[in-house]
Amino acid sequence: MRSFILAGVGLGLSLCAAGVRADAPASAPASPRAPASAPALAAPSPPAPLPPPSAAPGATRPIPRYDGREPPPPTVGEVLLWGPRLLLLPLHLTLEYLLRRPLVALLGLVEQHHLDEYVKRAFVWRDGQAGIFPTFLYELGLSPAVGLYAFYHDLGPGLDMHLNGVVWNRIAQARLGATLDLSDGRAANLAWNITYRQRPDQLFFGLGPASLDANASHYWQRLVTADVGPSVAIGDLGGFRLRAAYSHASFANGEPTGIESVFDVANPSVVPGFLTGYGLFSTEALLALDSRSRHRQDPGSGLRLELTGAYAIDPGRAALQFFRWGGTLSGYLDLSRRNQVLSLVLYTSFVEPIGSAPVPFTELPALGGVDYMRGFNTRRFVSDSAITAMLDYIYPIWDNVAADLFVEAGNAFGPHLSGFALERLHLDWGLGFRTRSRTAAFDVRLAFGTNRLDSANIGVEHVAVFVGLSHY
Repeated sequence: MRSFILAGVGLGLSLCAAGVRADAPASAPASPRAPASAPALAAPSPPAPLPPPSAAPGATRPIPRYDGREPPPPTVGEVLLWGPRLLLLPLHLTLEYLLRRPLVALLGLVEQHHLDEYVKRAFVWRDGQAGIFPTFLYELGLSPAVGLYAFYHDLGPGLDMHLNGVVWNRIAQARLGATLDLSDGRAANLAWNITYRQRPDQLFFGLGPASLDANASHYWQRLVTADVGPSVAIGDLGGFRLRAAYSHASFANGEPTGIESVFDVANPSVVPGFLTGYGLFSTEALLALDSRSRHRQDPGSGLRLELTGAYAIDPGRAALQFFRWGGTLSGYLDLSRRNQVLSLVLYTSFVEPIGSAPVPFTELPALGGVDYMRGFNTRRFVSDSAITAMLDYIYPIWDNVAADLFVEAGNAFGPHLSGFALERLHLDWGLGFRTRSRTAAFDVRLAFGTNRLDSANIGVEHVAVFVGLSHY
C-alpha cells in the first residue's frame, strides 16, 4: 500500500514537472510527447493574498454572511420592542449586575469543583434513573415541613414511580404516584396518585371580597385523595388531561389561633362544610392550547389558553354536588430573544352549586400562595368566584435558573363575580428566584400584599416569604 501511495505521489509530481517544462521559453526543446505546433500553456496566476482577519485577537468574530446579502431591516414588532426594553432597563441592570452575575460566578465555582457530581453520587443512582432527595417548605404563617422524595424511572416499560413523605411537627403528608408512558414519544401517559395529608395549621381568613388579614385563623384538616387519568399531547399546540378522583376530608379546630375562636363554624354560610366534612367523587377535564412549541424548554413569545371544567358529587349525600370551571389566558413577549420574557396573565375560577348543600369552603375558588396573588398566604381569598391579573417578568440567570418579578391584582367575589369592582381588588408585588429540572424545583420568594384599593389608607397588609424545595 505504501509503495502504491508513493507511486501516486511520484506520478503527480511528474505531471507538475511536465507542466512547468511546457511553460519554458521558446528556445527550449519541446517535449517529445507533444507536437511541435501545440500552443504553450498560460503561466499560473500568483496566489491570491489572504483576506484580513475578521476580528482582532481575543475579539468576537462577526457572524459571516454566507449568502452575501445585507441583513433585513427590523420589523415593526422589533421596533416596538424598544419601548418595553427602555422601560425595563433599570430593572435589567439591577438583575444583571446584582443577581445574575454573582450567581453565575457561584454556579461556575460549583461546576469547576464538581460539587454537583458529589450531590448526584450521594442521592442518585442508576445513571439518574432513581434517587432520593430531601424536601422542605416554609411559608410565613405556617409551620415548616421537612421530608423526603424518592423516585424510580423506568421501573417497567415506560413506568415511573415516586413517593413523597413529610412527618414534621404534627404534620403528616404522603403521596404515592406512578406514570405510565402510553407512547414512545411520551405524547400520552396515564397517571395515578394516592395522597394523605394532615395539618393543624391551615389558614382561613373568611369568605368574600371583604375578608381581612387580621382575621387569620387556623383549622385542622385531614384529607385523603386518590386520582387517575390520562394526558394526551395535541401535536405542538398543547394537550388535554382527564382526571377522576375521590376525596374525603374532615376538619377540626386548629392552632395556634383556632378557627372556632374567630368564626361561627356552626353557620354553614360562614364556614360551609366545616362540621360535616365531605366525601367527593369528581371528574375533571383540562384543555391547554399554546402557540409556543412544547419541544422548547425556554418560554419564548406566544399565547397560551387553559380551560378547566369539573363536576363533583358526594355519593353519600346527593344534596352536595356542584360544577367548577375556569380559565387562564396568557400572553408572552420575549424582549431580547434570550428568554427575557414579559407576560400578562388573566385567571378566573367559578363554582356553581347544583344541590341544596353549600360547597365546602376548601372546594371554593381561592387565590394566594404558589400560583396567583403570591404576596399573600395560601388560600387567602376564598369565595364563589375569583379573578386576578398578573404582569410577570422572567429574567434567565443560568440553565433552568431564572429570576421572577411580578405585580398582581385580584380578589374573590360572589357568584359569577357579583360585587366585582376595581377598587375592591388587592395588589401585590415581589421578586422570586426559581430553578427547574426534570424532577425538582427550588423556589425562593419575597412579596408584599396591600389592603383593598378602596381602603382609607392603602398600605402593605402582608409580607409573604416562601422557600421550598419540591419534587414531582
